[in-house]
Amino acid sequence: DKLVKKALEMIKAELQDPSFNVETLVENLGISRVKCYRIFKETLNQSPSDVITSFRLQKAEILLKTKKLNVSEISFECGYNDPKYFGRSFKKYFGKSPKEYKAFS
Repeated sequence: DKLVKKALEMIKAELQDPSFNVETLVENLGISRVKCYRIFKETLNQSPSDVITSFRLQKAEILLKTKKLNVSEISFECGYNDPKYFGRSFKKYFGKSPKEYKAFS
């Protein structure tokens, strides 16, 4: 689906922006929130906000493995304003805190 492809590219481009969310996405795509949700659920089996979160956390995973940044710097790189919230989200997603993850990678 072209719309999903466009949405995913937009999400990748905006990952660093903490104000980027589903509202911004639907505005930029020019569709309703309901339509956006339906398209994501049908195509990717995830909600738009889950997709944004998983992209951000996957980027964090890559940064933790490759960069010499600390956890706070990585959280800002991935569009999180609050490193503590980032840490909780990361742990929920990967089962380890960012520090634990960094130590084992």
